[in-house]
Amino acid sequence: MTEAGIHWDAVAVQQEPGLAALSVLDQETGHRTGPVIWDTRNSTLYFLVPAASAAAAADPALGTRPLSRGTYIGVPGVDRVDPTGLCWIAPPSPTDLDQLVDPLRLAAVLRHLATARWVTRAVAGGREVDILASDEQLAGRACIVCRTTRRPLHPDGVVTLQAGAGVVRDYDTVVCTRDLEAGHGQ
Repeated sequence: MTEAGIHWDAVAVQQEPGLAALSVLDQETGHRTGPVIWDTRNSTLYFLVPAASAAAAADPALGTRPLSRGTYIGVPGVDRVDPTGLCWIAPPSPTDLDQLVDPLRLAAVLRHLATARWVTRAVAGGREVDILASDEQLAGRACIVCRTTRRPLHPDGVVTLQAGAGVVRDYDTVVCTRDLEAGHGQ
């Protein structure tokens, strides 16, 4: 067991929202989320954030807990990635051991996930992917890819929300200039 609050704090997140948050962070950071421990026995993910910052990322209303000084956390060996018991679901970077999860980005992602809904979006090559979209994204007021509201925003295409009982609703979406230029638009 390692005491939090010395080298890092941790934000404890229940498994389902934790895995969704990790997926979004992984996409947003190009697979450089920072270290995340998964305790499969307790269905909890621990996002390691800079010391004294867990309170900024945790929100009891979202079911997250800040863990700092006086709290001890099981830390797996650096090569323990087998998802049985305690393991790294996002191991520490071997080239940057000081890299931690950005607490403000984690908080923003957790807030986004609390209100987001799964929609289907067409992407390059005619494929369809399921993504989480907020009301702001569905209303065309935020980029469907990165959630920014920074103007200009460009028409992107349609996403489809399966509302249950066979009801389908389409939403016109927008994409920011950065994502459009990066080829992330439809």
